[in-house]
Amino acid sequence: MVTNNWKTLDACRVGKNESRETLKNINITDQHIESTNGHIAIRFTKESISLPTIANGAYKVISATKCNKLSTEIILEHQPEAQFPDTKRLFPENATAGSKITIEIMPEKDAPYSITSAIIQMYKLTGNAYANEYVKKLSILGAYWGVYSQGDNRAIYLENSAGTISALIMPFKIN
Repeated sequence: MVTNNWKTLDACRVGKNESRETLKNINITDQHIESTNGHIAIRFTKESISLPTIANGAYKVISATKCNKLSTEIILEHQPEAQFPDTKRLFPENATAGSKITIEIMPEKDAPYSITSAIIQMYKLTGNAYANEYVKKLSILGAYWGVYSQGDNRAIYLENSAGTISALIMPFKIN
């Protein structure tokens, strides 16, 4: 797997010290590889990730070993008893129907104000506030994103310019 894709999938799972065991897993469906921590959800199309043919379901990450600068080997264990959240309900069917802007989210070391700029633009689009720590998780990929408003107090939907990665970020209340 491409290292930056793995870093993003991993960053969007819950931490090791969290008690929500199911969200420590990644989920594999017919079309996607997904992870979420309840505040951000990310999904990659299967075509964009090099995985062998593998059964659908939740998988525990046993290890992730960086092979070289660009690739990481992931060892997974199927968790048939784990109930990963139903992401079909999270990711809206008509997500791209709302108002749209295009933004670039780059790593802070490359573009120090990229994340702040993205958050401001997302606020202007939706009127909702989004946490820096969740937008930063997407900066690992250094990509242009189509950003779609889903309405007041709803998650914002992002899709990379290639259409192979999509994400949802939950807003938080300002008041």
